[in-house]
Amino acid sequence: MILWPRSHRKKWLALFFVIAVLFCTILFWWQVGAVVMHVGEAQAIRFSPDGSKLVFVWTDSWGIPLPEGPIPKRNITVYWCDVSTRDVQRSVKVDTVGSKYSGYNTVPIGFEFSPDSCHLAIATPNGLRLINLDTARLWRMSSRGEVVTSFAWLANDEIAYVTHTNKGVRRKDKVDRTFWRQKISDGPNTRLFIYREEGITGRIDPWVEYPLEHWSPTGQHVIFF
Repeated sequence: MILWPRSHRKKWLALFFVIAVLFCTILFWWQVGAVVMHVGEAQAIRFSPDGSKLVFVWTDSWGIPLPEGPIPKRNITVYWCDVSTRDVQRSVKVDTVGSKYSGYNTVPIGFEFSPDSCHLAIATPNGLRLINLDTARLWRMSSRGEVVTSFAWLANDEIAYVTHTNKGVRRKDKVDRTFWRQKISDGPNTRLFIYREEGITGRIDPWVEYPLEHWSPTGQHVIFF
């Protein structure tokens, strides 16, 4: 009989334990069917103001295939086409949100056409972005780290929006609500300040109640609480 030194026996037992855990994990997911399940759904669909375009927002969900399994990430993609040529579709991936929103049945999204139907503004939990529907160009309007809680078109080339941020706020449960107006050709560094409400009670997730502000059709007035 071969007698292994005690230190060697501990190493072999540890290796055996790791192999056993890996084997059981692989066997479990083989029985379930897949490690990650990929599903998708259309969240919203809308005609442009002039009736020439049709847009819908599609969300891809990647998650563990269990009744209460977490959703590691969701990809948000905008698809659109001209009504006269429905077979020709264009698309742009707008955003990816992580496990923070795994408890949502759908990710809260707000989107609006520009008055001339040439651009689409879309707000996700990670900020406000614009899409040129003629060129499929995508760009960011808000600064990184800002939560955009509502927006409204002021003209074909200008948009107003509201951000919640606790940058510079001493208490973590307080945020500053700031109103901005911005030309769509400009970046957030050149946007114009409208009004700021400092130190309001922050919500754990403002998107639960999106939108938090309600704009008039022309964007000239806004109601908030």
